[in-house]
Parts: sequence; structure tokens; C-alpha cells
Amino acid sequence: MRYLSEIDVSATIRRKHIAGPGTAVRVHVQRLDVSADIREFDPVLSDDERRRAMRFHHDVDRRRFVITRASLRHLLGAALEAAPRTISIDTTGYGRPVLAGRHATSNIQFNVSHSGDLAVIAITHDRRIGVDVEVLRSLPDMNDLVDQNFSPREREEYAQLPLHMQQRGFFNCWTRKEALVKAWGCGLHYPLDQFDVSLTPGKPAQLYRLGSVPGGQCGWQLYDFVPLPGAIAAIGMEQDSPGSKMQLEFTHS
Repeated sequence: MRYLSEIDVSATIRRKHIAGPGTAVRVHVQRLDVSADIREFDPVLSDDERRRAMRFHHDVDRRRFVITRASLRHLLGAALEAAPRTISIDTTGYGRPVLAGRHATSNIQFNVSHSGDLAVIAITHDRRIGVDVEVLRSLPDMNDLVDQNFSPREREEYAQLPLHMQQRGFFNCWTRKEALVKAWGCGLHYPLDQFDVSLTPGKPAQLYRLGSVPGGQCGWQLYDFVPLPGAIAAIGMEQDSPGSKMQLEFTHS
């Protein structure tokens, strides 16, 4: 398990972009057509990805994985000016996907999330990034999840919401926390109550605190957005400089 002291909260990030000034993050939003013939996506997958696809018990989950992975390869291929099939993708010890092989030193950073038939892929340069998306839905154990995973400040903010706003408040908090821990590269192994994020619907995404460091000084920033009606998403990313806000460039398919 990674502890707070092991996370670099003061990294100096050089300003580089994938495709020129003002294009800091490319965010691709995709409806996954699980009725598609996935054989057309197969040629760009690696042998390992094909083996992983075959391990899914349910056909719909296999199709979501294949389509999302193929889309990721095409987007990375465009960013790297390389054939999608030639890109090597590895994972860290906590499952974070990273570029490997001859593209390992490219400084391209990326992250992927999907919920139901919706996928979001975020790609940037020179800074760690995490993304999470959730389709809004009823959760019978939502209050238990709040008690188990939210910090005291977040639980208090959640409790103050009117009942009709609590579902969105929950998913606001969950996606923002998930995006950050994915950016840090430790997944849910990081104690979720050791940092505070905003969650009130209608207010901007904000990192209040990371351990004992105030959010505005910790070197990380949060973005929230609505990828499609009925879903919410968040991006956690290393900050260029205190107070800076980076541009998100969206594509849809």
C-alpha cells in the first residue's frame, strides 16, 4: 500500500502539449456499441489483450473491453504518430496502464474509465492523469459506501445535501476521488479518507486537502464534466502551476 508521504505533491511540470499550445488534455467520450462485430477491432489488439478479452465471463463485458482497448490504441497511435498495433502498453503494480517499449520515454500519459456502455479516455503529455466516469444510478448501499470511503469533511457535506441531490453528490465525490487515486497510480489501495474533495452539485470540482497539505498547494487539480446525459466524470491531473487551469479538448464517437 502506498502512503501519503510517498506521493509527490510538488512536482514541477513542463508545459508541453500533444498538438500545440492550448491542447493540454484530449478527452474522448465514446458510446460502446456492444452489438458491433468485434472482429473488426481485433487486428489492433496485442496477444495479451486478446487473452484478457477471452477471460471475461460475459460477452457484453468482453465486447466493452475490446472496443475500448482498440479505441485507446487508435488515439495513442494518432498522438504518437505510430501504427496502433505497434504500441506496447504495460501496467504498473497497481494496474495503472502505461506506455512501454520504444514509446516508454514519449511522456504521453493516459487513463481510461468506463461505466456501462460509456467509455472515457484521457490523453495528455508530461503529467500524470486519472479519469473516472459513472452512469448515474440507484445504489441501495450508497450511505454505507459514504461511511466506509468518504472523509469526515465529505460525509458532513454529503449529509447537508437535500435527499434529491445526494445521488449526484455521491457520484461527484466518488468520481473525483477515483480520478485522483488513478492519477497517483495506486488505485483504491490509497486510503480514501486521507484527502477531501468537493461534492455539492452545481459547485466546481475542488481538492480541499491532501493529507496535511491544503488543496491549492498540493500540485494537483480536479475537473468535472458531463460526458453524456445521465453520467458524470472527473479528471485528476498534476498541476502546471498554482491556480492554473488547463484546457480540455473533447471528441465524441
